[in-house]
Amino acid sequence: MSENNTRTHNRGPMGRMGGNPGMGGGEKAKDFKGTWGKLIRYCKSYMPVILTALVIAAIGTMLQIVGPDKLKDMTNEITKGLPSLINGVPVSGAIDFNAVFNIGMMLVFFYGASGIFSFAENFIMATVTAKISKNMRTDISKKINNLPLKYFDKTSYGDVISRVTNDVDTIGQTLNQSLDNLVRSITMFVGSLIMMFYNSWILALVAIGSTLVGFALMMIIMSKSQKYFKIQQQGLGDIN
Repeated sequence: MSENNTRTHNRGPMGRMGGNPGMGGGEKAKDFKGTWGKLIRYCKSYMPVILTALVIAAIGTMLQIVGPDKLKDMTNEITKGLPSLINGVPVSGAIDFNAVFNIGMMLVFFYGASGIFSFAENFIMATVTAKISKNMRTDISKKINNLPLKYFDKTSYGDVISRVTNDVDTIGQTLNQSLDNLVRSITMFVGSLIMMFYNSWILALVAIGSTLVGFALMMIIMSKSQKYFKIQQQGLGDIN
């Protein structure tokens, strides 16, 4: 039995998800689609709340995208009055302060609403994630209590502990941060592209080209470093 405890065994369909969550994990799940399907079914009762939070996150991100365009309008309004102020005697009312004020109030509304949406989304996701993690740990505990002793003879203690601690923490972090970041990133990417082409298609093409070059370099670096993440996860399992 002592020999078995020092071994590192293959995990179930969830794959090894232990380790430092911030490292992103180097080992892939054996059935990625099946794993996500099981997770979605497990969180089925919370899906309406999760989807609502993701929609709120997308709306908040769109408000952040529109903000700089309105700031451009404010700058243009101020610039229109500068020649009258520079050439000769200042002309009263050269700058349309009413328009500047209205744009400023609109910016306050946009960024204020974006902050409120962000807070609401973070609060909802943190609450839902805590409940899901609690339910998952409870279900795992019940499952472990019903397992036969021969399972523990064939499975290392580190793997059993990792399922209850690291794996559940990683799932919770995925729900609380990864989904949120994914929705925000997609919304920001699409919205930024639209605004870039709306303002200057030449600068938009230059920015896209630079991004593609950086992405290609990142993929090359990741392909070289992936094996080291796997070694790290393997070593962590051995230590546990």
